Amino acid sequence: MIRSLIFQLIAKLEEVPQVVRKLYSTRQSATSLSALPAFKDWQNILIILLRSTKASFIFIDALDECTEAESNLLQETLQKLFKETGPRVNWLLTCRPSQRSISILQDLGFVHRSMDTGVIDNDIERYLSTRLKKDPSLASFGPLARDLIVSQIKSKSSGMYVIRNYLGPWRWKG
Repeated sequence: MIRSLIFQLIAKLEEVPQVVRKLYSTRQSATSLSALPAFKDWQNILIILLRSTKASFIFIDALDECTEAESNLLQETLQKLFKETGPRVNWLLTCRPSQRSISILQDLGFVHRSMDTGVIDNDIERYLSTRLKKDPSLASFGPLARDLIVSQIKSKSSGMYVIRNYLGPWRWKG
C-alpha cells in the first residue's frame, strides 16, 4: 500500500524527488535482497511526499481484509501517517464494521458512516450483471446461474462503512 501510494504521488510530479532517487541508487548498488529498503524508509518517503503536496485525497478500500498481524501494522502505519501529514491529506477508508477499527480511527479524529446497503446492492448487481453478460469467460452461465452468483455476492457484501477524517462538509455524488 505504501509503495503504491508513493508511485501514484510521484507519477503526478514533473521530477522524481531527491529522497526517492537516493533510495533507488542505494538499492541499485545493493548485492543482496537484505538491502531492500526497510518499511520505515518507504513510510518516511510517503510522509515527505504527502507533506510536500498542497492537498491530497487518499482512498483505501477494504481495511478489514487484512490478517490480524497485517491489521496491527496497518493501524500503526495509518496512525503515523495521520499524525505526520496533518490536515493537508484527506483520507477515505472503507471497511466492514468492526468496533476495534472504528474506535481506533475515531480516536484519531475520524468519523464513520454506514453506507446505504440498498445503494451498494444496486451497484453490485449492475456491475455483476454486466460482467456476466459481456465477459466471454463468464457469458456461458445461464440466467439461473447468473442470478445465483449475483444474489450470493450481494448477500456477502452488506454492511460496509466509510471512514474519513472530518475536515468539513463533504459531498458524495454517486
